[in-house]
Amino acid sequence: MESYSQLNRAQLSFDYLHTNSGSMRIGNDMMLFTKKDGVLTCLFLSRSFHEEEKLDEVVVPLPSFKGSEKAPLVETPEDKKKHDIEMHLILKYSPFRCQKDFFAQFDKLKEASGTLVIIYNMKLLNHGGPELDIVTNPRDILLASGSENEETVEPDAEML
Repeated sequence: MESYSQLNRAQLSFDYLHTNSGSMRIGNDMMLFTKKDGVLTCLFLSRSFHEEEKLDEVVVPLPSFKGSEKAPLVETPEDKKKHDIEMHLILKYSPFRCQKDFFAQFDKLKEASGTLVIIYNMKLLNHGGPELDIVTNPRDILLASGSENEETVEPDAEML
């Protein structure tokens, strides 16, 4: 726990986040990549990280970079130390185990500004399938059926 002391901590419980955050409702872990005005920022919210580290406070790494050179956006040695800890945690607990894979997510943002949200370690239904169906309609995320025999729940097109 001591190595995280340099990070900002939100005094929120995971129970609150789990029940009140859509991302925590559908998956245990979320990463948000954003770029604007030449600044790249990643927000990392991971229930898996907190459970493995047995943390009772919410630690949310939030490193930023200068867009073109992808250098840490820091002003002081303390900022650099915090940034290094945040990147260590992200590379250890996210699907992106190296900086090349991490920065490739920003490259998916083709415009001058944009946001990419990645939710992983998705919640599963009793039959072992994912709660969300991303296969039936490649242009939409649907609620999966509660059992293998039920059909996927699609919204009524007239209601949209």
